[in-house]
Amino acid sequence: MKHTVGIIQATVVCSLLLLAGGCSRETAVAPPVSNPEFRRYQWVVVTDEYVPVYAEPVRTARPVAVLREGEVLPVGNLQVRQDTVHGQQGRWYYLEIADAENGWVFESSFRGFYLLEQAQHYTRVPR
Repeated sequence: MKHTVGIIQATVVCSLLLLAGGCSRETAVAPPVSNPEFRRYQWVVVTDEYVPVYAEPVRTARPVAVLREGEVLPVGNLQVRQDTVHGQQGRWYYLEIADAENGWVFESSFRGFYLLEQAQHYTRVPR
């Protein structure tokens, strides 16, 4: 019992010391400067019935292929800046398409995933 009380007292004292030191106006917290990496999807599942794939990341570009709902594709690259297509904001993703020309698809036409297994599981779940 004495041992437990001693541990509790020591914990309270340490907590108060940390709290008092952490609230001091003299010490400023300065996180290191970093370049945050934009986290992007590695895989996509097409969610619209038919999705045109464009040669460039703009809707007026030449269509190079058409994707169908449920297709799982790897992402090659993405346009980091936001764009607006049909009133929806998002990014263009460059998809690697087997048996067709690679191209750009706007993100409102698919669901993105970080792992292939997640994308494959999504296609198996009834909607």
